[in-house]
Amino acid sequence: MTALEKAILGQDAAATNTVTLAGFYARLDQAENQEDIDQLMADALTHIGPNGDIQLQDFLSLNAYSNGLMDKTPRAMEIKRVNKLLRSAIGDSDVSFGSQFDPQFMGQLRADAIDTYHQLVHDTGREDPLEPKEAFNMVMRMFNDAKTQSLTFLAPSSTVLDLIAERNPGEANRLTKFNTWSEGDLQAAGTLVIESTKLTPLQKALELETLLLIQQSVRDRARALEPSVDSNAEIGEGGPNETDNNESLLEKLLGGGGGGTTQDRLKRIEERG
Repeated sequence: MTALEKAILGQDAAATNTVTLAGFYARLDQAENQEDIDQLMADALTHIGPNGDIQLQDFLSLNAYSNGLMDKTPRAMEIKRVNKLLRSAIGDSDVSFGSQFDPQFMGQLRADAIDTYHQLVHDTGREDPLEPKEAFNMVMRMFNDAKTQSLTFLAPSSTVLDLIAERNPGEANRLTKFNTWSEGDLQAAGTLVIESTKLTPLQKALELETLLLIQQSVRDRARALEPSVDSNAEIGEGGPNETDNNESLLEKLLGGGGGGTTQDRLKRIEERG
C-alpha cells in the first residue's frame, strides 16, 4: 500500500511541517517546465502518510497549485507574479533582516507567510478566495507586525484588529501589542472572529489558528510568573478562565478543544453555519 493510499484511508501525517510545505511551494515557483513540476510532486509524495510531515489536505492543495502553474489565465499569472513580490519583500535569507533576528525565528515566520498567502489565493474547494494583491497586503502587514513583536507566526489581520477596536476602542492601542493579551482578550477576539460577516470561513480558520498560538504565548508567560504545581488538576483551579482539564474558554468556544489543523477548524466553522 502506497503512502498516498494510507493517507486516504486515514493513516495521515500527524501534522504538516510548514517549513517543508513552503519549501515545495518555493521550488514549484522556480520550476521551468512540466518535467520539473512532476519531479517535485513525486518528491512531495514521499512526505505524506503516517511517517510523513505533510498532511493529505495540504498535499492536495499543493498538487492543485502545481496543476495551475502551467495555466496561462490572467489570475494564475497574477498569483505567481504577486507571489514573487511577496518572496522578495519577506526575504529569501536572514541576511535581509540583520543579525538581531534569530534565523530559526525568521525561517518559521517566512514559511507561515508563504503558506498563508497560498491558502488565501489558491485554497481548493473554497469560496471567495482573495485577489493576489489583497492577500499580499494582508500577509505583509501580518508579517511586519509579527517581526516587530518577535512572533514566530503571523499576527492577526487588520480586519480582526478593526473588529476589536470597534467593540472596545479604549483597548485598541494596548491590544496591538500581543504580549499584553489575556485569556479574556482572546475569548472576546475569538467570538468576534466567529461571528464576523466580513471574514470568509477560511479567513476565520486562519485567524483562530493565530489566536490559539497567541493563547499559548499568554499561558507560557503566566506559567513563568506562577509557582510550580504538581498536577494538572491544580492548574485547572487557576481561575474562572479555565476548566478542570485546563481547557480555555477560547478552546471551548471553538469546539473540539480548538485543536487540529486549519482544515479541522474550517470544517467546524462551516458546520456552525
